[in-house]
Amino acid sequence: MARLTCIWLSLLAVGLMVAGLVLFFLNPDGDVDSLRDDAQSFNLVIFSSVIIGTILIVEILWKNWERKSHIAKKGNGFPDKRHVLLQAAATFWFVTTMLVLQWPLCFFVAVIFYYTVGLILPEQVKQRVIGAIFRFQLFTVWTNPFWKLRFVGKKPKTPPGCVYMSNHLTFADGFITSSMLWPTECKYVATAWVRKIPLAGWMSKKAGDLPIKFVKQPDGTFKVDKEVVGDTMEKAGKYLENGTNIFVFPEGTLSKDGKLKEFKGNAFFNLAMQKETCIVPCAMWGNQTLWFHGEWTPQPGYAEFTMGEPIRVSSSDDLQDVKLKVREAILQLRNSLPLHKATIGQTLSVEDNPLYDDA
Repeated sequence: MARLTCIWLSLLAVGLMVAGLVLFFLNPDGDVDSLRDDAQSFNLVIFSSVIIGTILIVEILWKNWERKSHIAKKGNGFPDKRHVLLQAAATFWFVTTMLVLQWPLCFFVAVIFYYTVGLILPEQVKQRVIGAIFRFQLFTVWTNPFWKLRFVGKKPKTPPGCVYMSNHLTFADGFITSSMLWPTECKYVATAWVRKIPLAGWMSKKAGDLPIKFVKQPDGTFKVDKEVVGDTMEKAGKYLENGTNIFVFPEGTLSKDGKLKEFKGNAFFNLAMQKETCIVPCAMWGNQTLWFHGEWTPQPGYAEFTMGEPIRVSSSDDLQDVKLKVREAILQLRNSLPLHKATIGQTLSVEDNPLYDDA
């Protein structure tokens, strides 16, 4: 993984350097109008994306032929060539639209807004505007020819200041939920390492997303850093008070087998009860095929998303009853998805299906 990351970053640097030299010789006087009129800045992006995409496709092909693929295997143990090419194409699309085009463009717009108009606006307004800019990643999902997403059912009416909760199957969940909930904007509870991602990390911070830091224990497990979680919960409480939505994956981590894991922690359930707001259950299925657990590249695939009616909670409710009610709502929503029914129906015995959950 480190070797591949170094290759990508090196190629990006070389691509930008070469493109910069080309622009310099084509326009030695630094005429900005000429650069704009000739669309040479756009050519720079295209040049870089082709370089990165080409090497990425080569690496994917090499990686897939080196070891077995998760799906579409032949009898000799090698993956189906058609699937490998589709995976390469899906990854190339993701890299060029998200990493090379969308994030830099959104970052540029967010920085200009933050250090101009944002200087005279309240912090809450700045966070909502930058959050809307950052959540424009839904463009990558909507225009992706290799990802087909479907909203099942009708979107219920939800009051402002809700806590949205959903099952968590893949790294693609953030992209899916952002696109499915649009134009509703939420502040996402996510691991703190997200803020270390170039461009996206800065936008996530300025958008007001809620970081959760995990500390590795001597036995190899990870636990939440209590020093950080206090500030996060204080900020989350203020969000709910001013009508800002929060999105939480109550399982805490990705589910490797598709089963709805035990909900970790009580903090956001207690917070919703304390603020006497609504918890909105959501569910997804098929998204685990868009980006397999443990993989570093997306895949072509199909996924479904749905939402349930808001569950009003209050400080007088029993915590365990609330958690059970939300869990049952998420399970029922997930099991109601046509794709989930079709997946379970593919096996002779429901209990033999590794994706089956009888909770």
